[in-house]
Amino acid sequence: MQTATPTFDIPQSRHSQRKRIARVYLLVIGAMIVLADAMLFHFVFSDNNPWEPLIGILFGQAVSAPLLIVAIWRRLNWARFVLIALLFVVVGIFGLVVLYTNSQIEYQDRWQLAVVAVALGILTIANTWLIRSKRIQHLARMGQAGCHDTGAL
Repeated sequence: MQTATPTFDIPQSRHSQRKRIARVYLLVIGAMIVLADAMLFHFVFSDNNPWEPLIGILFGQAVSAPLLIVAIWRRLNWARFVLIALLFVVVGIFGLVVLYTNSQIEYQDRWQLAVVAVALGILTIANTWLIRSKRIQHLARMGQAGCHDTGAL
């Protein structure tokens, strides 16, 4: 009679392949965030920026997002949730700015608003991928030793 193998007895090659794919996903998400940040920086440093504090908000996001991606890479589960929340906040703030700026009659540069809207779309796609990807969830949940982290030291 054959006994069932436990689910944690995954062959090492399959586990390492899943980890590699999750890390490739993280690199692509990071590239998407960098592209969106470049588009948003173009808007923030233009004369059409209605609020100066947007520079600080975007700078903070541009510094913390790569650090959080590295933390996810190093399998810190909390970093994924912080990055998700950070991207939601940035999309919300810049979405409100686009709505406000678009409602102003004197604002004539619709092309720049379209670039910001595309950047917000890219951030939304990156955030959705970060939330929905089972591989990234599994990578972030795994402890340093390759087993599920129970929180005990």
